[in-house]
Amino acid sequence: MGVAQAFGSMGRERGGQRENRFLAVFREHPRDAPEWFRGVERASRELDRKGIDAIIYTDVGKIFIQIKSSQGGKRRFEELHPRTHIIVIIIRGYDLDESIRKSTYQLVGVRRDIYVAKRQARLGS
Repeated sequence: MGVAQAFGSMGRERGGQRENRFLAVFREHPRDAPEWFRGVERASRELDRKGIDAIIYTDVGKIFIQIKSSQGGKRRFEELHPRTHIIVIIIRGYDLDESIRKSTYQLVGVRRDIYVAKRQARLGS
């Protein structure tokens, strides 16, 4: 195995660990969840090929999540998917469960608010 293959394999393994950690943080319906939060699940293989690692269910529908372990990984993903509706969550090895939930709720809450505003605008016109 070459160096590039070894780093690629390590990156995929770290990515899988981060995804598992993300899902574990939300396994039980957290007490600190906003009222709009309905749950989380791992994305299907088909969605994973499109860059989606997890789906957060809200009162206004699904919100797609990509999980990265660094700001650089987030930046590369956003460069490859410039007009996507996928939220990128960064999870570092030292992040506490509470901080993962808090940042996720904040980012998803902003996206949810955009969806709610668009829906209200459509209904109002």
